[in-house]
Amino acid sequence: MLPPSLDMPHGKAGPVVPKTAGANDGFPDLARRASALYRDRRLRERVMPSGLFGEPAWDVLLDLFVATEENRDISVSSACVAACVPPTTALRWIGMLEKRGLVARVDDARDHRRTFLRLSPKGYQLMTRYLLSDWFVAP
Repeated sequence: MLPPSLDMPHGKAGPVVPKTAGANDGFPDLARRASALYRDRRLRERVMPSGLFGEPAWDVLLDLFVATEENRDISVSSACVAACVPPTTALRWIGMLEKRGLVARVDDARDHRRTFLRLSPKGYQLMTRYLLSDWFVAP
């Protein structure tokens, strides 16, 4: 979904989607759809017995997609919170997402103690494809 000529900034593991890449890209409701999915997951956890559901990687991807669309940075620690699991578990899932090339860590230029997490071009493209899929099209 990103133009091939777009110069990608690089994180520690390769190219990442620039913060402004998702903003106003012709699909303004994609962030709203991703936010609704995340919100529905939190509601499900409050209503259903605990321990039935858990997809921390999906929660991180939804959070990062919304952040990209809203031109916001997400720190690794914030991504761990969004995963709704203990930090060590969230970090394992983030590591798996990195190994699969869906996210990358980017050092904060202003505060070297902090690291941001961003979708890779592949991660952004897959999330966009999912959010545009027929699953969301009303009959």
